[in-house]
Amino acid sequence: MGELRPAEEWARRLLERALGVPVRQHDDGSRPSMYDLTIVQAGGEVAAIEVTTAADARSVGFWRAADSGEPWTDPRIHGAWAVRTTPQASVKALRRRLPDLLVEFQASGVTVYDAPDEWELHPPHPEAAALGVTSAFHGPSDHEGRIYLMPPADEPPAGSFVSGSADRLVDWAVAWLRLPEHSDNLAKLAAARAPERHLFLILPSLTVAPDEVAMALLCSEMPSLPDRPPDLPDPLTHLWLASAWSVPYGIRWHPDQGWLLFPAGDVA
Repeated sequence: MGELRPAEEWARRLLERALGVPVRQHDDGSRPSMYDLTIVQAGGEVAAIEVTTAADARSVGFWRAADSGEPWTDPRIHGAWAVRTTPQASVKALRRRLPDLLVEFQASGVTVYDAPDEWELHPPHPEAAALGVTSAFHGPSDHEGRIYLMPPADEPPAGSFVSGSADRLVDWAVAWLRLPEHSDNLAKLAAARAPERHLFLILPSLTVAPDEVAMALLCSEMPSLPDRPPDLPDPLTHLWLASAWSVPYGIRWHPDQGWLLFPAGDVA
């Protein structure tokens, strides 16, 4: 049996801790299109689990230069900033000058910065333009002083740290899972002979999710739970959402219990 990929092993340990039952590898490579994990109780298999990651493969080279997504910190910053740049931005220059720019924004009361589309009509902030910053969002955080450098995007993202962002997170996740290029995740679970079919979705540092979606799991010790049930695509019965950043909680949907928090910190 082949070893689980790091994301699958991480998800397996989180599931096992949250549910208090054994979670075992199912996809052993013996045949194609096997789902990843299974929950086992005394009576046998009770759930099929597929683990997937909403990653942006286009930005891997940039992210390696940025220390593999480890957050930067500055003691002058209150809360946290999520910053997105152009693909041409210099990580070395960002390391040296970005904290000063964010401190300036903070002192001026700026919590959201979006580079204008038409620079001739609406000039951008000169230092932000020089560094290649396309957007910056400030919000509360249980990790004071952090700077989250987000992967470059084709277009500056819209949105900010707002109440109710957990619903945006779920709406985005469901829409992402329905995309044709992710149909294999649903197909694997549809073929499972199990009454429960779980999808465990990880938002890594290199996520394709918009900033306001990704930050929904980062901006407080205990994230807000969504206000409404998810419109899950068939055959899903359960949904798990977790950030790969070092944060204490993820959120999950149980059809009988509704939305719940689950511990998502480090697991041995």
